[in-house]
Amino acid sequence: MKNSSHRGAEALRTGASQQDAPDWHRVLCVMVVVDMVESVRLMSEDEEGTVLRWQAFVHEVQTRILPSFAGRLANKWGDGLVLEFSACLHAVAAVNTLHRSLAEQQLALPLSRRIWLRAGLHWCSVLRLANEVYGVGVNTAARLAALAAPGETLCSEAARDQLIDGLDARIEDLGDCWVKHLSQPLRVFRLSPPHLQELRAKEAMPAPPPAPLVGVPTLAVIPLRSANLEPQAAALGEWVAQAVMDALLPCPDVRLISRMSTRLFQNRDWTSLQLQEVLHADYVLSGSVQWRGATIEMTWMFRATRSEQVIWQQRITGKGSDVRRAAVRWREALVARVLQSLQQDAWQQGQARPLPALNSSLLLMVAVQAMHGSSGASFGQARAQLEALIERHPRLAAPRSWLALWHVLSVTRGVVEASPDWAQQALRQVRHALDLEPHNDQAWATQGFVQCHLLGDLDRATESIQRALSLAPSQPWAWLFKTTIDSLRGRTADAFHAAQQALALSPIDPLKYYHCCLAGHAAAFDHRNHQALAWLTQSWRLNRVHAPTVRMLVVVHQTLGHTQEAKQFLRELLVLEPGLTVEKYLGRIPVGHAERRRFAARMAEAGLPQR
Repeated sequence: MKNSSHRGAEALRTGASQQDAPDWHRVLCVMVVVDMVESVRLMSEDEEGTVLRWQAFVHEVQTRILPSFAGRLANKWGDGLVLEFSACLHAVAAVNTLHRSLAEQQLALPLSRRIWLRAGLHWCSVLRLANEVYGVGVNTAARLAALAAPGETLCSEAARDQLIDGLDARIEDLGDCWVKHLSQPLRVFRLSPPHLQELRAKEAMPAPPPAPLVGVPTLAVIPLRSANLEPQAAALGEWVAQAVMDALLPCPDVRLISRMSTRLFQNRDWTSLQLQEVLHADYVLSGSVQWRGATIEMTWMFRATRSEQVIWQQRITGKGSDVRRAAVRWREALVARVLQSLQQDAWQQGQARPLPALNSSLLLMVAVQAMHGSSGASFGQARAQLEALIERHPRLAAPRSWLALWHVLSVTRGVVEASPDWAQQALRQVRHALDLEPHNDQAWATQGFVQCHLLGDLDRATESIQRALSLAPSQPWAWLFKTTIDSLRGRTADAFHAAQQALALSPIDPLKYYHCCLAGHAAAFDHRNHQALAWLTQSWRLNRVHAPTVRMLVVVHQTLGHTQEAKQFLRELLVLEPGLTVEKYLGRIPVGHAERRRFAARMAEAGLPQR
């Protein structure tokens, strides 16, 4: 399949007069390349029938499918289509419809005569001339399509980061893949219709339900949506939602879904039923924000997810220049109304956190997203972004807390080797954050993680986690870090309970692979090997290059007697960690623990060298 972008590039190089120069403009969009599999064979066996069926299909794409998903046909070749969409979730839904519609049209045909599609999806900036698009982004989508198997859709990392696993698609990390004419490999993800995840889940051992908090409802606070989708307005929508959550976190009578899970719904259409199924939320607080000159207008809606019923709606207006002081007043009234609606007796007022300038809020959003992404390059950029924010706002606790967590994740992801100096860098940042905000629950949780992973001080780590949970019983990071600390202290049942709580509070977190990894470790410590395998497999599906997940998959498969699977994962592990030995693994353990030595013995049985 030829990419006509070469023609446009050639025209730009020929030095045409300014009067004849094409009217190019650059747009940010989702490019989808759809290709017919084995078109040469199909044409040679039934040329007329294949052409007629393809033309009928293309007509349906143009007249029915693309209009339904706000897409358009950008280019058309004999055996392929280039489609353009404004949002990744619309593109994925459209491609799933393409596969399904073509399959339904050919049910009466033998398998050998059916047309199969393969698709590549990439979020990128392209050049548009009239109605056609050109550029590297189109080529990348075409390369992804070429990698796909019949009936398969592959996407880039840029597209994957805008999708919700289990809601938009079932996402599977295929790792780095080399393609023609590119000097660096592409990180590729397979996208399947989300209903396949439900079907496969029925075949696997079901996970136990999250440990219930008796009589405590679950609330999702969705960042306020902006009609114009400007980055500044989006940052403001995130901040006001976080301000409400800050006030609700100390209250033990409501369980909050984490911000990293709810923020994914900010600029997308959703139903209460979806929030109930994906987030397991009983209630949702959402709304919109917009600027009217110098005035900010917020509209909040509170509803029950079980019935789509809007319980109440409230409009709040104020001067944009006064948003910091006004936030204290309207937030208190809003939170009081929420708790009253939930029929609770009392609530604790959380300490207000300072609002940085909106451009700084946007920088913090970008840094946190980069830290949670799967790209090594973006992970490295997150440190520079956080350090720039600290320099800009030296008395702000949040970026220091995130930077301390970045230091820990850089070790767990294998970016750097742990060292006393590295641990002290992390500890200095989180202690400075707590000096600035002694009641910052996330900073307390992060300090516990640093003390556990980088210092091996389990007693102090436990104290920090307990402090975080006393400040905010729904602090998802505190529950997550508690799984590791309790496991290493031998409290494996408590660790398993903490894992269930962490997963329930962060059902669709962008770092879900890490949550599932720590939950899988907790289950393995507690000898719940089948549940450990389910959680670790989910983690591996979302991120195949996370070495701690692959290590524990070796252990669990070997424990269950799956020797061939254990050996296969050991081969993958040695690619991720060349030179790993049993001795090196045991040397990393911050504190001695019999279970860790049991894990080392299982890896040795699978073939890991002793030295």
